[in-house]
Order: sequence, then structure tokens, then C-alpha cells
Amino acid sequence: MRIAAFTSCVIAFGLTTLSIAAEASKRVQPPTWSKDVLDAFFDDARQHLVGDRPTNVARTHTKDATQSAAEVASDGEFKWSQLIDADTLTAEIKRINNQLANSLRRSATFQGGGNLGCRRDFGMLAVLFGVIAEFDGDVRWQQSAKWMQQRCLKTSRNCKVASAQTFADANETRTLLEELLRGQAPAGEIDNSADDQLADRTLLMQAMELSLKDQLGPTLTSTREFRRRSQQASEQAQVLTVLAEVIQREGYEYSDDDDFLAEAGRLRQAAAELSQAAKDKNYEAARSAAGRVGQSCSNCHEGYRG
Repeated sequence: MRIAAFTSCVIAFGLTTLSIAAEASKRVQPPTWSKDVLDAFFDDARQHLVGDRPTNVARTHTKDATQSAAEVASDGEFKWSQLIDADTLTAEIKRINNQLANSLRRSATFQGGGNLGCRRDFGMLAVLFGVIAEFDGDVRWQQSAKWMQQRCLKTSRNCKVASAQTFADANETRTLLEELLRGQAPAGEIDNSADDQLADRTLLMQAMELSLKDQLGPTLTSTREFRRRSQQASEQAQVLTVLAEVIQREGYEYSDDDDFLAEAGRLRQAAAELSQAAKDKNYEAARSAAGRVGQSCSNCHEGYRG
């Protein structure tokens, strides 16, 4: 009797197991995730959930980031740190240095039209080093910034002409830049008699267009891409904010035109909001701000192209 009962239990257990297996086989199998999707998630989210519980401060941050120049300078001094942070200045200078390395690899490329890209890039470096020279916080290369600003500005102007001599000068300036990035300060002296320290406005407008199209555009193609490259989006938006401020400065063309200043102000505000949205990883807010940046650029081109 006991053997018969045991046998009946084994048979019943086996039938139950087969029934469960058959039912499981009918269920949808879990998806197979590709590596790019897996990389978007943490192995253990608990390792990253540190610090205080977040609060809804995005609106306050955006307001601070979009203050007018007069509000930023409420203590009597303009503060570049309200528009761009020190790490972004460092990152952008390194990015342009890498870009120049490719442009200056061959003399034939330079003399075949590549000089114009170098002219724009050295002009941008002059602006960035000018910001570092006036920066109101801790930032790398500040003691060398004024000299580098003058050197890059001179090289930018020389690159207007494509020749073996200007190619050599551009490479020499880039070598000095490389040495600075490695920690070796240049030994040149500042020319205190130089009174025109403005990069060509047209070059800065070109730099804005490239930043918006080639650097910012790819970061906004999807939510996943934006999340992955939000730091790049924030950095490029900060650069746009700085350029929108610079072209309003005295000495630049149209700096006394109220309509131009108003459009440049709207551009700067939208770029600042885009940077903050990227820091907050708010994709919809970033796309909205990017649209307004593009609209300001289009409005400006219609009346002030050149």
C-alpha cells in the first residue's frame, strides 16, 4: 500500500511539473537587450542614490541662469561664472585644440581653404582666454590667459591669408597651446599697447552656428541620446551663452543697435535655459530652449548677416 501511495505521489508531482513547464512555454520570453540599452542603466541603482532627497528647484535655477547682465553685476562687477563654469572653459579649449590638430596636419589642406576654419577656431580661443582672464573664480591658465588671448587673436587674423608662413605661425601657436595644456606656461610678454582685443564678429557667428548644428544638435535627437550626452549639451549651451554676451560688448558691430541687442539678449537667455535643462536632464525643456536659440539665430541672420 505504501509503495502504491508513493508511486501515485511521484506521478502526480511529475504531471504538475509538466503542466507548469507547458504553461511557462506559452508566456512571452523576456527581451534581449542590446549593449547600448544596457549601458543606460546602473548595475545597482542603490550605489547612486546618495545625498538628500531632491526638491523641485529647477525653476529657481533657471531664473538664476537667465538673469540680465545688470542683475548678474548687481555688486558692480560682471560675473562670467554666472554664464559659464570653469570646467566648461577647460573642456572647450581642449576640444578646439583637438580640432586644430586635424586642421593643421597638412600644409596643402590649410592652403586649400582650411585656413578659414583655423581662423575661426583661433578667434574662439581668443574669446575663451579673454573670459578666463576676467573670470571671477578658480580657473586653470588664468595667469597665462591674457597673453594667450593676444597670441590666438593675432594668429586668427594671420590665418585670413593662406600661405606657408601663416601655416607655420598657426602651428607654432598650437604648439604653445599644447604646452599650456600640459602645464607649461608660455614665456611671452603681454602687449599692453594693444587696444583692439576683439575677435571678428563674423567668426563668432560662424562658431555659434557650428555649435548649434554639430555639437548641440546630435545631443537632442532622442531622449536616450540626450540623457547620454547631457553634459555636452550643457557645455555647448554655456559656450553659446558666452558668445551671445560677447557680441553685445562695446566695440562690436551693432553694439549700439537696440534691436540687435534685444535679439542677442534673447539668444543668451534661451542658451542659459538650455544649459540648465541639460543639467536637470529635462529633455522637453531642452528641446524648447534649443528651438528658441535657433529662432534667435534665424532672426539675427535676417537683419544682420555678414
